[in-house]
Amino acid sequence: MARATTTVFLALSCAAKTSAFAPERAPVDLAGFTHLEALGIAAPQRQRPSYTAAWFEAPSLHSKTIPSLPGTLPTGTTADTSKCFPLLNASSPLVSVFDCQLKCSYCVELDPTGERVLSSNATCVEIASGKAATAKGGPNVTTTIYSAFENMTVNVLGGNATHADCNCALVDVQGPVGCTYRMATCSYLVLPQAGKSPELLSRATTWSVADLAGSSARSPGYENPLAGVSLSPPSGSYEKEAYTLAAQAFQARPDAGVCAKPAALPPLVVVPGLTSSALEYELQDSSPPPWAFWCARTTQGWKPLWPNSDLSHPESHLFKFLCWVANVQVHFDPTSKTFEPARQGEKTRTVDFGGTDGVPGLGVLWGPLQAAGWRVSNDLFVAPFDWRLPSVAQAAFFNSTKALVERAAARNGGKKVVIWAFSFGPQYTLSFLHRMSSAWKERFIAAFVATSPVWSGAPAAMTSYVSGYAAQSAGLNTSSNLLKQLVRAVPSLVWAFPRAGSNRTVSWTRDDVLVATRSKNYTAFDFSELLGKLGVSDTAVAQYEYLANEADLADFAAPGCDTLVTYGVGLPTTSSLVFADQDVSKHLSPPTSVMFEDGDGLVPRRSPLRSHSWATAHAAMHKSLGHREYLRQPHAQCVSGPTVISGGSPHVKAALPGNPQGECYRGVLEYFMRYA
Repeated sequence: MARATTTVFLALSCAAKTSAFAPERAPVDLAGFTHLEALGIAAPQRQRPSYTAAWFEAPSLHSKTIPSLPGTLPTGTTADTSKCFPLLNASSPLVSVFDCQLKCSYCVELDPTGERVLSSNATCVEIASGKAATAKGGPNVTTTIYSAFENMTVNVLGGNATHADCNCALVDVQGPVGCTYRMATCSYLVLPQAGKSPELLSRATTWSVADLAGSSARSPGYENPLAGVSLSPPSGSYEKEAYTLAAQAFQARPDAGVCAKPAALPPLVVVPGLTSSALEYELQDSSPPPWAFWCARTTQGWKPLWPNSDLSHPESHLFKFLCWVANVQVHFDPTSKTFEPARQGEKTRTVDFGGTDGVPGLGVLWGPLQAAGWRVSNDLFVAPFDWRLPSVAQAAFFNSTKALVERAAARNGGKKVVIWAFSFGPQYTLSFLHRMSSAWKERFIAAFVATSPVWSGAPAAMTSYVSGYAAQSAGLNTSSNLLKQLVRAVPSLVWAFPRAGSNRTVSWTRDDVLVATRSKNYTAFDFSELLGKLGVSDTAVAQYEYLANEADLADFAAPGCDTLVTYGVGLPTTSSLVFADQDVSKHLSPPTSVMFEDGDGLVPRRSPLRSHSWATAHAAMHKSLGHREYLRQPHAQCVSGPTVISGGSPHVKAALPGNPQGECYRGVLEYFMRYA
């Protein structure tokens, strides 16, 4: 029997056109956005990107450009034993490193035959300041040029640099509640090892915005950027840690005032969202499926399953991609109602449970939280999970999270723990809290913060399953047909299909068309029929019907602890698709139109509003319940990155000031401090 598969992506982007059909109750398409404009929502572009918690990154202070040199550099002719060249041609005479515009050249000395390079040197001049740097090297011309870049950024521009230098920026960074740091941050390009690619690192010095004439603190090595840097192995983490290290140095000063590390912080456990957790797999004499017969049967230890670099352009290495699909698939047994790897002999696991290294999708968060005073593995912990599995298959995650919460409380003198969950994480956290006794929650849980929850599901989960378009907007360049095989490989997002109900404020009613064709419209009440017509297996249909009635989201009991729900609004959010086909089939053509409603760009507003239903239960338990919405905050982006005051990359300066993400983040910090 064919195995059940579903989607791993919550995103969709395609060209929207005016529909030629009139569904029974079709949403308004791009031609008529007055209903959204009345809510302060600008009409979207004809094709706009979607966002997920897994793919957004922290805004960088700099453009972080490492020059990419040609594979083959000119070295003269047999008639010349020494010759010099401009690095780039006349039409592009400059190299951009950070915001430094460099004009560079290099020279080579050849042997008498002119066939072998004996030595080389390079010179770079920074156009704005006229500062110059040189380097001498051996026959590897590329290494010599990179050495000139290093000398420019480290020796000429480095050492007590100010934000006025082209490799620096002046920024504001959110610290503890009531504190903002002003920082001068400078980035440097260095060569870790001979023949290796350059690395980027940053250094920072910081003041309190409340007292800019007062004391300051610096991250290690500010005067000498390479001091204390281990270049073997490469130190890629230094670039992202600079402002965090400077903030921590300032917090330790006796005169830090409101910017000191808070005397009391609640221990914090973060639960990430969909695809944010790294996964590893191991094979032991595991037979691959017939359509991937060439794939390995046994691995030497644990290997990365997610993230996986082979997904960037899967059609360029199709065989590897199909092996990945075989490894990532999860099988549902409709008789036992259990989930397991589709390949017998395969094991999977998360990475660094409790620490931050296993959650690459939330790397943007750790710097700001540490600047606010938390310390990883002391009062800041992370609970990654296997995002392929729905809550009914997460017993191991629940047991590990229970132990982690108890350990966090014990390490902090018995303080109760705050749980902060993002996107898909709130659903798993709610399921976890449902399984804990009232007495346990009363002893160990201070509060639960749910950011951008998907309580009632999202059309993007369903439309990606139907169309195979979602992953294209997430950076996968391949055909929709191949993507449909990918996005149906795991069961978790069937759990996130739009939830059928009678109240369209918090669910999808029989009037809410999700898929429109010439002959029939499909609503949340028609998913079993829709899946059957798509040609998926009976097992896949049974899997949907089982998960649609799963108690955690079907009954939707209250969590039983103080709860805050934050979410974004005011962004056009996918609500339905229109197809030119007569009806849905396994050969469904691409949609001709995408309809939108109010939401955070990925999840409609009605989904997080569902938790208002907990008000009566929480009042009876004497537990608080709050909801906060933030205009134009993209999905799950409740985090405050550095705000550029001067210098730095122009696109960052335009993007950062006044962002709703920072407003949400500051509000959550203030909420946490209630439980310090």
